[in-house]
Amino acid sequence: MTEERCVRLFLASIKSDVTRKEYLKNLDRFRTFTKTNKYSELLKIKEKKL
Repeated sequence: MTEERCVRLFLASIKSDVTRKEYLKNLDRFRTFTKTNKYSELLKIKEKKL
């Protein structure tokens, strides 16, 4: 699911491989927590819902 443009851009901005893996792991955990199917849906969540 990391082929989404928003995730590719995010990961491309991170220089360290270790940091990139950790961020992706935590981003995936957050996506699961919010019950969203796509990473791009995270960008549409209203601030109050978070």
